[in-house]
Amino acid sequence: MAIIAAVVLSSAILLGLILNLALRPAAAAKLSVWVMALAMIGGLIYYGVGYMELSGDLALTAVRTPVFVLRMFVGVNEFSAIKGSRIVSTPLGTFGFWLVHMLAFCSVASVVMNTLGAALMRQLRLFLSRRGELTLIYGLNENSIALGKECLAAGGNSVVFIVEQAAPAKITELNAAGLSVLTGADAAAAGPASIRRLHLKGRTLSVYALDEAEDKDLFFALRLLDTLEKAGIPAERTSVTLPGAEDVIASMLQATKDRYGYGFVNVFEPSVLAARALIRMVPPWDYISFGADGRAKEDFECVVVGFGSHGQAVLKQLVMNGQFAGSKFRAAVFSPNFKKESGYLRSDCPEMLRQYEIESFEEDARGAAFYNYIEQRLSTLKLIAIATGDPDQNREISDSLMLFLK
Repeated sequence: MAIIAAVVLSSAILLGLILNLALRPAAAAKLSVWVMALAMIGGLIYYGVGYMELSGDLALTAVRTPVFVLRMFVGVNEFSAIKGSRIVSTPLGTFGFWLVHMLAFCSVASVVMNTLGAALMRQLRLFLSRRGELTLIYGLNENSIALGKECLAAGGNSVVFIVEQAAPAKITELNAAGLSVLTGADAAAAGPASIRRLHLKGRTLSVYALDEAEDKDLFFALRLLDTLEKAGIPAERTSVTLPGAEDVIASMLQATKDRYGYGFVNVFEPSVLAARALIRMVPPWDYISFGADGRAKEDFECVVVGFGSHGQAVLKQLVMNGQFAGSKFRAAVFSPNFKKESGYLRSDCPEMLRQYEIESFEEDARGAAFYNYIEQRLSTLKLIAIATGDPDQNREISDSLMLFLK
């Protein structure tokens, strides 16, 4: 019976150690700290009580006990020093002594294995990313990670993120998902030494510059372009996608007969993409009724909150998609800085503000004027678009508005 119990107990302990390795790095590190603290307390009790009992010398015990405890964490025991004490005189006491030593050693081993394992996994991922088509993503954020996972799921290519610095736990998480991460100042500057590690010769390269700071995206694309040219990478095998103004950026990056560049350049404006997504998710035609002849039975009336790049893009999309035969388009724009923000739109689309019934109010959507307008037009309003450009402010306005309309 004792043999069976010993086997079961040993198996349970071994299983616990294996499960510890399967934990996420952050969770494993936290668990290791607790195990290390428990082992240290147990070691102080065993060696302190045992050595004091046998030697009777308080000063010597105070000096030797910490040394014995520290040696536990490198796999060394001093059982012989307290062997005759009462604390290890019973089977239970002896079991506790060895359990404390095992916890001490395993806590250190867990830290070492997780650290070395993460570093090994990182290098292995980078090595495996040297085959097939390569998707290179500059910037590490929620949107870029989602894109990386989609590219990887599409198959046939490797995905490598480039960022100056990233939390080790985040890198390990991405490695576990099959994504590689290249960090460091040289990598963020598209330095030749870092880019050489990706083995670009003979590969198709798709670059996405998606850092949250858009100016960094352009600078990275330009620096990478210089590195690719020096490395002799054919332009026709490269493409780049980044946010910005297409009229300005595309010509700087596009390959021509006389100048090296990317084979394909895709420049997008985040505000335009967001506005298009709004129309796809909330199509204006879903909010009006049509007759048998296809003509609208009612007008389309909307409100746009905010008039920065996002608000202007939303208004343009609503003008294009909110007009129907038999109905009239009306819009109201609320922005405390309307006059300061509308200068470019007036020169870019002067007729839009003249030919369509678009009212402007230099009022904050959190003020009384906005709510008075909504209350007066509630029976005819079809859509309210909140596009201040600030996610926190959008959320604040939308939450308050939903409570008002409830």
